[in-house]
Amino acid sequence: MHWCLLTTRAVGSPEAAIPIAGWHKMRWLIAQVFRTMKTDGADVETSQITTPAASLKLVTIVVVAAVRVVRLAHLIHRIAGIR
Repeated sequence: MHWCLLTTRAVGSPEAAIPIAGWHKMRWLIAQVFRTMKTDGADVETSQITTPAASLKLVTIVVVAAVRVVRLAHLIHRIAGIR
């Protein structure tokens, strides 16, 4: 299987594509964190908290937990040799 990553950045060589692929990888990790926050984990979008201060506290706790869950999943896949 071959992959093609489309970008608006100018890429003149394979070496120039490496940072762009790295940015795409980070974007994917960020998307995993947000998915964990929204649907896979705490479901913050359906929270009944109404005050900004309480919402900030909830989101802060949930984002820390979501990052830890994504990191743990990444570590498990690395140890198991799964890509």
